[in-house]
Amino acid sequence: MGFIVAWIKNQKKIVYKKKTISNTDLYNVLRFYGVKCPIYLADNSYEIIDFNELVKLVRSIDTFKLKYKKEVFDCDDYSVLFYVRAKVGTKRAIGIAWSKTHAFNIAICHYKDYVELFVIEPQLGDVYTYDSIKDNKMYRIDRFVLM
Repeated sequence: MGFIVAWIKNQKKIVYKKKTISNTDLYNVLRFYGVKCPIYLADNSYEIIDFNELVKLVRSIDTFKLKYKKEVFDCDDYSVLFYVRAKVGTKRAIGIAWSKTHAFNIAICHYKDYVELFVIEPQLGDVYTYDSIKDNKMYRIDRFVLM
């Protein structure tokens, strides 16, 4: 592994200061944070962005301003559109995740002195830590793709 697991404020966190991460280390980060489903990583390495950059990105892409239409433009369409806009011309560690009932986006970011897994809700423009939302069935990851 190319990262260090440390205790920060009574929680296990991953300390990883590099701006790029190999697909092997990224796979291990996802497993560390409890992602148990099949994980599909298409590239050899990815860019880890800062959390503040992620928030600015979510606001600038503004998929949340688009009108929902059941079975035509719903959660999977929002997540694909956000993914494409967030990834074009970059290697950002942002992917698409599905639960049994919902599609959303996942980002791996630098947050303070460690690497954190974030859920992006492209329909609302919200960002959550995966730890804070992983017990919600709507965000329990069954499939994950990062290209």
